[in-house]
Amino acid sequence: YFCVAFALSAWAANLALMRWPPPGTQRSSLSEYASSPSDGRWLALLSGVVCAIGNAAQFVGGDMAGFASADLVQAFPIVGTVWGVACLGEFRKASSRVYVLLAAMYGAFLSAVALLAWSVR
Repeated sequence: YFCVAFALSAWAANLALMRWPPPGTQRSSLSEYASSPSDGRWLALLSGVVCAIGNAAQFVGGDMAGFASADLVQAFPIVGTVWGVACLGEFRKASSRVYVLLAAMYGAFLSAVALLAWSVR
């Protein structure tokens, strides 16, 4: 029921913010949104799909390893840096030291997940 309530409240909040926007921004509508150019809309949709898969994986992991343990290995920083590197080019002009630190971060995270999965058995 939580997911259904969240989805409905998200729709209500978005439609309300379109109709009564914060000060300094212009009013919009759902038909205006649908007819606007969709330059980055596919990226936003893909981001939501990735987030949903991650949440589902966390619930499955919580069932297997305990929800406190599964909550410790949330991948938000990892996903954020992957998006930054792959799509936004955030580290394009970084030094080789930064790339070593990024690789170490990915390695530490994957090691932690592997150790957590191994501890369940």
